[in-house]
Amino acid sequence: ESIDFLKYDYVFTTLPIDRPVPVPILMIHDFFDSAEILKIHQEITKHKDTGEIQNFYRRDLFFPEVPGETREEVLKWMCAQITRRTRNTETMEELVLERERLGGTDFGNLAAMPHPLRKVSDENLVSVGILNTPILWEKNKVQLVILASVSQTRSGIVQKFISRTSHLLLNEEAVKRILQEKSYEQLIKELLSVVG
Repeated sequence: ESIDFLKYDYVFTTLPIDRPVPVPILMIHDFFDSAEILKIHQEITKHKDTGEIQNFYRRDLFFPEVPGETREEVLKWMCAQITRRTRNTETMEELVLERERLGGTDFGNLAAMPHPLRKVSDENLVSVGILNTPILWEKNKVQLVILASVSQTRSGIVQKFISRTSHLLLNEEAVKRILQEKSYEQLIKELLSVVG
């Protein structure tokens, strides 16, 4: 009861803990072997990935009911939402629409990943929108839109984000589950379960 858990990320214990603790608990043996070390590594990596993913996919930029009947209407609406909630993104709409004129960003699987032609902010911004009904993007119908603006495309974490997101959008079943649930929690769950 006297522990300030704001100072801790995990609890590793050799004995069962029967009261609620606001951080992940991992039961370990008194002496580590290679299996125990692997178990700890996997647990830490799992929670690290959750944090890294949520740094890109903010809850306040998740929109389960995006209005619009055309690609341009959808993108203008989503860019306006990003501009309201963040800083240094005044040119986002212009640069996203310019990039779309160069070629569609639809993946198939009812998904698209539009992005600005060049960097618009010093922060990584990702907005996720679910349309009420699919619309024709360029070549394919789209209902899930992941609008991404990344600040440093060569960093390791950005490469991980791009890889995970691309794998997610290519996974037809994962996209269907996100469209059915229409929840931020389902989006994060699918991102963390995808291999990429």
